[in-house]
Amino acid sequence: MYRAIFLSTLILAVPLAGDQLRITSSSDWREWQLPGDAVDVDDGTLKPSFVRRDINAVTNARDFQKGGIRKVGSNPSDALNLIDGDYQTSWSPNPTDTIEDWWIEVDLGRVVSAHKIELHFAADSTPLEFFKILTSDGEPFFSNANSVLPGTLRYNKRWRYSFNAEYVLEIDYELNPLKNIRIEADLPTEDVRLTEIVVRSIGDNISLGIWDRGGSVEIISEATSTIGRTLVESTGISSTLVDGDITTYWGTVHRGGSGTQPEQQIGEFEIDLGALYWVDRVRMLGDDSGIAPGKGSGRHRAGVFNYLWYRFFTSDGSKAPDGSLNWELMGELPSNPRNLKDIRHFQELFPLRKVRHVRLIFPMSNGFEAFNGRVGTTAEWQIFGEGYPAQVKMSS
Repeated sequence: MYRAIFLSTLILAVPLAGDQLRITSSSDWREWQLPGDAVDVDDGTLKPSFVRRDINAVTNARDFQKGGIRKVGSNPSDALNLIDGDYQTSWSPNPTDTIEDWWIEVDLGRVVSAHKIELHFAADSTPLEFFKILTSDGEPFFSNANSVLPGTLRYNKRWRYSFNAEYVLEIDYELNPLKNIRIEADLPTEDVRLTEIVVRSIGDNISLGIWDRGGSVEIISEATSTIGRTLVESTGISSTLVDGDITTYWGTVHRGGSGTQPEQQIGEFEIDLGALYWVDRVRMLGDDSGIAPGKGSGRHRAGVFNYLWYRFFTSDGSKAPDGSLNWELMGELPSNPRNLKDIRHFQELFPLRKVRHVRLIFPMSNGFEAFNGRVGTTAEWQIFGEGYPAQVKMSS
């Protein structure tokens, strides 16, 4: 750990492995500019936050806006027992309520790439026999005019159970995006108690919280244009890549339009994590849940495309002699027309390494054909690793 004074500003770098710095009280840290969730302050002690692998995404759902119990039809006073991580507590519908009220909904507060969903019943109770489990990535309903109907939620996957006698049920979710879960009874069961919903996911998504850490997201459309069409997207548009909401997405109308110029237009994403992390997986989700399924005027899913090819880079923040970042190529997607429509989730895996910046270069057109830029559907970036940040910086 070192300290240095630059222009009357104290800069503190905290290295890996949980080094701590203690000040008299936690309130004293309010005078510092802290890098968001990269550090924790407890009783005056500052230490880096640990990035976890293989987590239950339910247990910290309430840390995110709107996360927790979304709605419940019966016995709301016990609803939080279903997501508290304690298998000794439980939620059960009131047996005097009608079967139409025997349901409960959980909101993870952000979209996660889920390995598995588990539903646990108390060992000394009776499992629900006839019921459904419904899931959603947060997709809303749309009007006939292809507009989002505010406050609506479409459950787009379901599993129906009949004559169930199992106390633990598992659904293999295959790393698909998940945000909401609904349990809905079809017939009443006596003495039923649900202890926990568990969502096994990859880990803590480092891309969430970038802005609070002092990081950034930059999107450049048509970066190689020779006719003056280069566009740097606004912060509002760029933030859709890291907001935990798969229904918001980057998509810009191709400035040249289809068939107006033979030069290939290139797009770039560049993300500054706001701290130096140990990273080994990056996922880019191109789901179309935020785009209306209808036809006619406006954007709709028939026009959705993803990447024809891409090149993926990381940087630890070190600089080249000219002052630019040192980038290392970590992955490439070979050019294939199938990538445009048949693949929605793209992933890069590599050995655990120090990463501060990530970068993606991809085409927005091919010859006279414009595709990705017309209805770009990069909805979310998810970045994973494990361990304490390799370095964080604070100033006062």
